[in-house]
Amino acid sequence: MSEASSAGEAPSGAVLRIAVIPARGGSKRIPGKNIRSFLGKPAIAYSIAAAQRSGLFDRIVVSTDCGRIAEIAESYGAEVPFLRPPALADDHCGILPVFRHAIAAVQRLREELIRYACCIYPTAVLLSELHLIAAYHRLAAAPSIAYCFTVCPYEHPIERALSVTESGTVSAVAPEHAQARTQNLPAHYYDAGQFYWARADAALAGAPIFCGPSLPYVLRHLELIDIDDADDWRRAEAIATALGFEARQEELPRPARVSSVER
Repeated sequence: MSEASSAGEAPSGAVLRIAVIPARGGSKRIPGKNIRSFLGKPAIAYSIAAAQRSGLFDRIVVSTDCGRIAEIAESYGAEVPFLRPPALADDHCGILPVFRHAIAAVQRLREELIRYACCIYPTAVLLSELHLIAAYHRLAAAPSIAYCFTVCPYEHPIERALSVTESGTVSAVAPEHAQARTQNLPAHYYDAGQFYWARADAALAGAPIFCGPSLPYVLRHLELIDIDDADDWRRAEAIATALGFEARQEELPRPARVSSVER
């Protein structure tokens, strides 16, 4: 498969592109977050559907430690070829070890060589397949780059940030910029937490995302929301409704009974 192969093109031989959706069962702040109903569908169904609509992936794999999440993911068309080990399912495990484990497990279990992998968050309910496609092509066109991932600009210059001291007074974090015109300060970005495209060999080798050879894929504020609590959930549903997601529910695959894979 060439670096610039188009979305939907079948891979040559056993060189694959896979999506990995990490969805553990132990969410504390929002119990059952990854399969909680979002506008009438399990949240994870939106990430699965965006990956399906992109036409990019030979496999869409959900990495989970929870049998119920596995059942729902399979019913929406994803694969769950393994259950995630407990060491990779606690509150302290980062996303990269989970991502690497999934890539390695699929290569071992399916005896396939994976060239590109995309980690998609299970509650990226506003995710558009068009962003998955565009970010993939950015990465594929840059052979020396390991990752391409979503970022969003801070709405206000971070140089004008304030902190509250122990005595309760306000202090400028960067006082040298306190009088600077905001339009003269550089733009800064934060990890938007929707997806991370990777060259599979770089991810397996442990290449860091944020301080390594990575490309940004810039999103608008309206295109994402970080869901950490019930207020975020309600706000996300309000944004999705305003963007017409209720109509898009009809585009989601209907859950179907599928045969369980070997775990």
